[in-house]
Amino acid sequence: MYKKFFRGFRVSYIFLALIIVVSILSMFDYPQGLFFNKDGVYQTGIITALFALTGVGLSIDYGNIREHDAQDARRNLEQFKQDLHENELNIQNKFIIDQNSKRAQFEESIAKREIDANIRAKARIQWIENVRVKYTEYISSIYVIMVDCKINPNAVRTKKISFLNGVYHKPIF
Repeated sequence: MYKKFFRGFRVSYIFLALIIVVSILSMFDYPQGLFFNKDGVYQTGIITALFALTGVGLSIDYGNIREHDAQDARRNLEQFKQDLHENELNIQNKFIIDQNSKRAQFEESIAKREIDANIRAKARIQWIENVRVKYTEYISSIYVIMVDCKINPNAVRTKKISFLNGVYHKPIF
């Protein structure tokens, strides 16, 4: 704070130094001083002029201080905007990366589920085909037994026993 205060008053110092130098030099011409004329009358015009000159110097200094502070404020505002923009970009990038990773995990889990579903479907289809084949063999075996029983009634007992033991398999095809 003191730096700003003293930094801005350079012009005022110059005016004050100028007033002091003028008053010292005027003492040589006017032994009674700067504020008195040759007749010894007090000169209010000089004092007013000195106050006005000092006011001009102070206002110039104050304007310089204000301009410098305004420039600092503009720089700080621009830096803040830039930092805010960078922060928003970082947040957006993190969000995009997070969403991409979540989507990748979801797609991976969907792919695993599809693979599992395909394996189950293939196993079920194979099981259904096996059941069809076994059912066809079963029906054809029963048909063969029934045909044999009509032709040879004594063979019914032996055919039933061999069929139940799994020895007799004769498809009709």
